[in-house]
Amino acid sequence: MNLSWNNVGMVIVAVFAALAALQYVTWMFSKARRERMGSQVRWLPDLIANIVDDFRHVLAAGLVVIFAVALAVSIFKADSVETGIGSVIGPLGPLMGAIIGYY
Repeated sequence: MNLSWNNVGMVIVAVFAALAALQYVTWMFSKARRERMGSQVRWLPDLIANIVDDFRHVLAAGLVVIFAVALAVSIFKADSVETGIGSVIGPLGPLMGAIIGYY
């Protein structure tokens, strides 16, 4: 295993970037921030919630279409049908199961 200082540096930068992003997201949606600033910043979480609530069927249909297209492309580009199906079912299968279970 070739471990150089560039790889270690990239891992450290990636960890700090992930922590900064997590801290920002938790700060953005924190209850104390919304109470302190009033309804000024409340519109973004409400907007996202309303979009998902109003268009959940469209979002589910879009995910099904993405799944079908990915499945078709992987079957035609793979060496065998089993390899193509396995490469799509593995990552996207639980998502499709959740959608089917919801409906």
